[in-house]
Formats: sequence, C-alpha cells, structure tokens
Amino acid sequence: MNPKTSTIIGIALLFFIGFVYSGYRAGNIIKTSPTQFIPAMADGVYYVQIREIDLANKSAVFDHITYFSGMEAFNSAQHEVKCDKKEIEECVPTLKYGYYIRPSDPQSSFLIGISEAKIFLSTSKTQLVSLEELKNVISLPEYRSAFVIEIKNNKINKIEEITRYNNLQSFGLPKGYSLDNYRVEKVTQDSCKLDGDCKTPPEYLIRSNCPYASICLDTKCVVVCPGAK
Repeated sequence: MNPKTSTIIGIALLFFIGFVYSGYRAGNIIKTSPTQFIPAMADGVYYVQIREIDLANKSAVFDHITYFSGMEAFNSAQHEVKCDKKEIEECVPTLKYGYYIRPSDPQSSFLIGISEAKIFLSTSKTQLVSLEELKNVISLPEYRSAFVIEIKNNKINKIEEITRYNNLQSFGLPKGYSLDNYRVEKVTQDSCKLDGDCKTPPEYLIRSNCPYASICLDTKCVVVCPGAK
C-alpha cells in the first residue's frame, strides 16, 4: 500500500469515527448532560408527556404528543392501534378514561428548565404544587399522564395536567365522554388525594341523564357529570 493511499484511508477513518461519536453523543446527551438544555423553542403551548424530572437541576425531559379525547380518542385509536382483541379498550386502556395519546413520529424529546413553572395537577386546579409532587404523579403505577405546557423565552411558565389517575378497577366512562370538562353536581365531605379515593353515591349511579362519576378536587370528593365530545 503506497503512502498516498494510506493517508486517504486514515483521513476516511477519522471522519467515520467522528461521525459515529457525534451520533452517539447526540443520542445520549440527555443521559450524560442533564444540565445541557436544547436550543431555544418557539413560544407557545404544547401537549407533552414528562419522561423524567431532575429535581437537583430543576429540569425535565419532555416528549411531544398528540392528545385526543372523547370520540376522537376512540376513532383515532381504532385506526392507528393494531388490536387483535374484540374491544379496542383492551389494547388502549386509557380509552376507559376518555383519552388516547399518540406519540410524535419520529418521537421528539427536549430538555428544559422548569424552576419558574407554575404547576397544576388535575386534582388541584387552583392550588400550585411542587416539583416533588409532580414527580410523584408521573411515577404512579400504570398511569399514562399528559400535560399542557406553556413556553415563553425558552422557559416553561406553566405545566398543567390534563389527564387523571384513577386506581379503581371498576372505573370507566362511556364511549365519547371524557373528564377534560365536566359539571360538578355535588361536593361531598369525603377527603381524598386521588380520584380512586372517591366512590360515586348509589343515587347518582342509577340516574340515566348522565354517566356520573366521582373525582378528587382540591382534597374533596366531588360528583361530576363528564362532558361529551
């Protein structure tokens, strides 16, 4: 092999190694550099899931999603999810709660600071919660949570949970209904932390004018009429 050929092969190898390393580093930047934020994002409102929260650095990794509720959720899931079972709800459990989440394609993740964000959970629409409480929520078993975030000047001003965790196996909403909006029928004196802590009184279960359900709102169980969509 002559010196000229060796030089060309050496340069090619250097470029190849550099290319592979750059790809590896880009794919692992979230894991290796939790304080290195991505370039500025456009101001606006985004539907997201929270992949992880770094309490020490007050930052979070978000995934963009498309969020459907009501009949749109059922229709989208039926067209997009391969399901060999009789009922689509068996393949997409969130449909029992009236929503369906479609990840972005390709899935896009971003890391951003949340130290100044006002955080609202679905169980506390009027009360701010801490980052620790938010982290606890996204870690609840078998819960596919979704949030709306508001970004301004590459900072998140607001994080609002739009889905609800319900650990009651018997809980479910009829097709086309969701808890994105609801009408409060009765505020009880029963204390709660999660929707699963609340039970719907029998006198509401037998009514036919609405599929009444009970949810937790500001530490009290309330009976609501879910909205149809």
